Order: sequence, then structure tokens, then C-alpha cells
Amino acid sequence: MLIFFLVSLSILFALNMGGSGIAPVFSAEYGAGVISKKAACLLFAFFVLLGAYFLGFRVVRVISGGLINQDLINITAGIIIFTATTLSLFLSNLFKIPASTSQITVFSIVGYGFFYGSVKWDIFKMMIPLWLVLPVLSFIFSYLLGRYLYPKIKNWSHKSIKFWDIATSCYTAFSIGSNNVANASGVLEGAGVLRSKAATFILAPFFGAGGFLLGRGNLESIGKKVTVLDLVSAGLISLITGTLLIAASLIGLPQSLVQLNAFSIFGFGVAQKGKGMRKLGRRIIKKSFIIWTASPVLGFTMSFLMTYLMNRVAGYGG
Repeated sequence: MLIFFLVSLSILFALNMGGSGIAPVFSAEYGAGVISKKAACLLFAFFVLLGAYFLGFRVVRVISGGLINQDLINITAGIIIFTATTLSLFLSNLFKIPASTSQITVFSIVGYGFFYGSVKWDIFKMMIPLWLVLPVLSFIFSYLLGRYLYPKIKNWSHKSIKFWDIATSCYTAFSIGSNNVANASGVLEGAGVLRSKAATFILAPFFGAGGFLLGRGNLESIGKKVTVLDLVSAGLISLITGTLLIAASLIGLPQSLVQLNAFSIFGFGVAQKGKGMRKLGRRIIKKSFIIWTASPVLGFTMSFLMTYLMNRVAGYGG
């Protein structure tokens, strides 16, 4: 029964990750009317599956036992971690702001391990500067491409632009699979419930379903309120963020795509003297920074408190 409950929570988590993750991938195409929500969700699920299967193993190792002692990760730990991460992510989706599933998951695992004093701080402390550096790199690369490459390719034919944009978005979905699916499959593997490959085939379709069921608000916020990017610039942003996310996957770093994507948009906007940003987007940007800060802290707090309560109940029961 506990195993069934844990797998159910992992599916719920995957649904919320899909709802959060689809906006940075297909928001420009959706906002421009190039692709329907249904088609975006199908492509999203397929390429997430490919990325998780071929490149997700290094991040799985970190999630399944690289942050806290391996012997602490069991079915109960998985239930607590998934509950904390899912609730934190669900709340961000209610605010229609895509949050960092990776950072929420890492903080939830650390919250659980912190109760037992078993956090591998050297690994955790290594992640913090990288979480700061990669978005800055995303900004810099987008600024450079927006300043020097974009003017040379912005007048491509409509057919070429459409192909370019769909291809780069699928590439970004692949990068999400290489990194973010491990947030769920890594916990299942660490708990000894499913091997990561099997968990990938179960969970990837729910990313697409989550995009369809929960992602509309995020698509609207990012695709039609924050950006007015044309499809060429959106493709450049997808290329940069996807490449940086795959680079993070190759070193085993759970990384936020939504933050890479946001800073890439900022960089491009600066290069184009404000193009790509709406005045209405400023309020959403401020809200995003609040959500990005609060949601991992909330994941840590809920995970720690649930672990504390579980141990108190077990103590009274004895």
C-alpha cells in the first residue's frame, strides 16, 4: 500500500512538473499561435522521455543518494519528499508562475536529511554557486546572440523560422528530460521501489498530461503577458537554455530551466533595448523572484516538519 501511495505521489509530482515546465519550452509558439496546446504537450512528453532515458542518469545518482546518506532514503522518506515538493510546486502553479522543480526537490531532500544530521553539505554547497552562475551565463550568451547573431537571421522565411522554433523547443524538452525527470525517478530509485529507467517510462507521459491540465496558466503568463518575442529570438533562447541545462545534467547538477529561461529573456531584452518585455511583465517578474525564493524554503520546511512529526508519532507509539 505504501509503495502504491509513493508511486501515486510521484505521478502527481510529474503532473505538476509538466504544468510548470511546459511554459519555458513552448510559450513563444503558443503565444504566436504556431502550435496548439495539445500538440505542444505531446511533443513535450515525447522529448522529455528521450532526454530522461539517454542523459538523466547522472542527476538520478545525486537525487537518489548524493545529498543525504543512502540508508535514510526509504519509502517513508520518498512519501515525505514527494509530498513537500508536490505541495510547493502546486502552490507555485496556482500563482501561475513556473517554479524550479530541481531546487524544490533538493531542498526537500535536504530538509529530510537535516532532521537526521546526515546532509552531505559539500555537495549541497557546490550547487548554490552553480545555481547562481548558470543563469548569469544564460543572460550573457543571450545578450551576445541577441546583439550580434539575431539581426543576421531575423528575416528568415516563415517556413524556416517555424521549423527552427519547433526544433529548438523540442531540444529544450529533451534537456528537461535529461535533468528534471530525475527529481521524481531518482527518489523512486533511492527508495528501492523502481529502477530509474522503468520510472522514466511511467512518469514521462505525465509531464505531457501535466502540461495539458495545469500548464495553461503558465503558458498564458509567459507566452502572452511577459514576452512578445518573435519566433527567431525564442528559438535562440531555447537553444541557449537547453544547452546549459544539458551541461548541468552531464555534471549531475539538478538545475532550474525556468530560471535559465527567464535570464535568457532578460539578456535578449537588454540586447534589443527592451524588446521582448512588456510593462505588464515587470509585476510577473517580481512575483517570479518571490516564488523562486519561497518555494524551495517551503519545501525544506515542510519536509523537515513532516519528518519531525513522523518521528514524534513513532516515538509515542513505542
